[in-house]
Amino acid sequence: MEYSIRRAGLGDLETLVQFRYDMFSDMGISKPGEEIERFMEANRNYFQISLLDETFFGWVAVIEKESEIVATGGMSFFYRAPNFGSLDGRDGYLLNMYTKPEWRGKGAATEIVKCILEYAQSIQLKVVRLHASNAGRPVYEKLGFIRQESEMVLRF
Repeated sequence: MEYSIRRAGLGDLETLVQFRYDMFSDMGISKPGEEIERFMEANRNYFQISLLDETFFGWVAVIEKESEIVATGGMSFFYRAPNFGSLDGRDGYLLNMYTKPEWRGKGAATEIVKCILEYAQSIQLKVVRLHASNAGRPVYEKLGFIRQESEMVLRF
């Protein structure tokens, strides 16, 4: 079954929140029930605000026939003092990459990252950073990210 990639919107809010939880859960980072609820609510608030003010841009892979989202990913920004590589001091940070287990290895994450990187270049970002899981690292390396201490970096 084929999927398509599209920008995430407020209608995808609950999926973005759930997939973020699933991502951490898959990495073995989980907490007791009450903390999970606070985590979910904090992320719900984050995505609701950041999708509207465009400080987070997300993409989803969707099985059109079933309107089922099978993978997500996005980018937010962080700022530091301007430098010669980035005069506005803005870097992209890739986050919330998650693919449902039954859809892994079918290219959805790679296609989402490509969309994110195209967008990053279109807004003239000079650097995109991320922290990769062991499972995700090969995807990012194929797309040009380089390991630097605890994170991976792609410079345009």
